[in-house]
Amino acid sequence: ILHYRLQSPAFKPWAAPEWRRVLGLEIHPTSGAGWASQAHEQIKADLTLCLTEGQLQGTVNLASLSEMPVVWWGLTLAANQIPPADVAQQILWELFEVNFRYDLLVLDRACY
Repeated sequence: ILHYRLQSPAFKPWAAPEWRRVLGLEIHPTSGAGWASQAHEQIKADLTLCLTEGQLQGTVNLASLSEMPVVWWGLTLAANQIPPADVAQQILWELFEVNFRYDLLVLDRACY
């Protein structure tokens, strides 16, 4: 979902607070009518829109992210173990590459 969102020009880049909310979406659920709850719901709505726009509906259940299997290039990984060194290297490389693309995207949007 996040990879699609970063690549799509239809979505505005998130700032650091939004990223913190996204990365803790299920770990820190909020309830009630306060600001945190509204921000939480906005992030969920944004991710749901990404699923719809990217034709990814049914592939991810936002309500139970922690129960989903961790899959990397068809290889199912144990969520409670560090992956093998070659897989960890691939994952880190992908994260660095996505971060670089994101930085370029933010810079491009800020300059033009």
